[in-house]
Amino acid sequence: MGKSRLIFLVFVSTIQYLFAQEKIAGKYYSDARYFKPTDTNIITQQFGDAQLAPFMIKDRAPNFLENARVGFMDTTGHIVVKPEYINCSPFKEKYALVQSPGDYKVGIIDQEGKIVVPLIYDGVAIYTNGLFEVSKDKQVGIISADGKFIVPLGKYDSFSHPIQWYSMPGDDIVWYHWELRFLVTKNFNKYIGAGVGNKWHIIDNKGRQVLSPEFDYIGPFKDDKVAIAQIGKKWGAISPSGKIAIPAIYDRITLENGKFACVTLNGKMGVVSLSNKIVIPIMHEYVEQIAATEFLVKDKIANQDLWDNYGIINSKNQIIIAIENHSIKPFGNGYIVENSNIESALYTAMGKRLSLFGRPSPHQFPVWKNDDKGYFVQNVKSGTFNYYDEIYDFTTSLHGYRYLFYYRNEKMGMMDTLGNEITLPIYDDIEYLQDNYFTIKQGNKVGLSNGAGKIIYPCIYSDIYYADEKIVTIP
Repeated sequence: MGKSRLIFLVFVSTIQYLFAQEKIAGKYYSDARYFKPTDTNIITQQFGDAQLAPFMIKDRAPNFLENARVGFMDTTGHIVVKPEYINCSPFKEKYALVQSPGDYKVGIIDQEGKIVVPLIYDGVAIYTNGLFEVSKDKQVGIISADGKFIVPLGKYDSFSHPIQWYSMPGDDIVWYHWELRFLVTKNFNKYIGAGVGNKWHIIDNKGRQVLSPEFDYIGPFKDDKVAIAQIGKKWGAISPSGKIAIPAIYDRITLENGKFACVTLNGKMGVVSLSNKIVIPIMHEYVEQIAATEFLVKDKIANQDLWDNYGIINSKNQIIIAIENHSIKPFGNGYIVENSNIESALYTAMGKRLSLFGRPSPHQFPVWKNDDKGYFVQNVKSGTFNYYDEIYDFTTSLHGYRYLFYYRNEKMGMMDTLGNEITLPIYDDIEYLQDNYFTIKQGNKVGLSNGAGKIIYPCIYSDIYYADEKIVTIP
């Protein structure tokens, strides 16, 4: 018997075995939301926010995916969707994108494995209103979750939102990456632009035309209130009824958050309101909205041609950070500002400098290391920056847990990557043990905590360690 024939028979027997069984052996790690199978020929993805996670039975030929199969399981290893697809996406809320073997067509299933959109399409995307855009033979349409066409294939050439169809497996398939990605088009709730030839209509979520073709392009709607629109070579913004919000007089326009538009006219940029009132004068080299009411501005300075200069201006046209810096990057709700000497400092959203300018070691949100001493860590929920004497970044290589160990007043505590203090700074030492457990030490006594900061054993033991997958305590 040939080697390739033997590989195929072994693969088929593995598939048949998994179809016959209802559960995959392994262990679930709740903090990482990851199930590790016992069988090394099965690989899984993390659960994320979903109740089901994809698993893949690998093809025995490492550079070939044709015989690999994917399905979905719950956190106990129970197989909910049998491995009969060649590829899939993770679940996005109620749905997942799946691909059939052989013809590579795609469709949608729900969390019970029921086919919602048949696997007969070249591409499928989901809208926020629960509808699906489908593509077949270079024609597009829109269908509902019960399979009824809202917009039949071929009635329109395209819709406002460009669809990023799935990519076929590439050279990195040896790593068995899931290549399908669910694209959520965020802005189709009630209205969407639909193009036929060179003219664009507006249709609603019932497929009804609410605006006759008057424009050369209509972009995505922001909060169902306004969308960019093109007439000739100029751009403006319109309401769903076609009422002009911003006249088509600009060379370029971007709608940022439903309240402002960044516009370009004669090579200069500024900001206008949705009633076309000037918010930031159209006089800057570049303008980009980076917060609710703040804009990154770039300008040239006279006799300074080495680099551009950046600053922050708010929606009242007030300068928050002077336009004199080499670069400005968002850092949480604050900013990292780099001056002309290539030195960086941390600023709050109101433009207050928290740290000295210097050349700190590499930083990653939410931690900023001062060049002189100490660290600032932003609490994501409150938006405040808190000071710590020392920060250590801890990551396990197997399951992807990540925590920050911090020091304050020579005592150690633990926080998550959102800047929330999991434990108070009351320990002399904290070390990772195993399976998201940590040994905590006070004086010469040792205790045990989990990743949520819950005390499993108080600090009354001389030693705590792992043996035979069990926690051992030594009095």
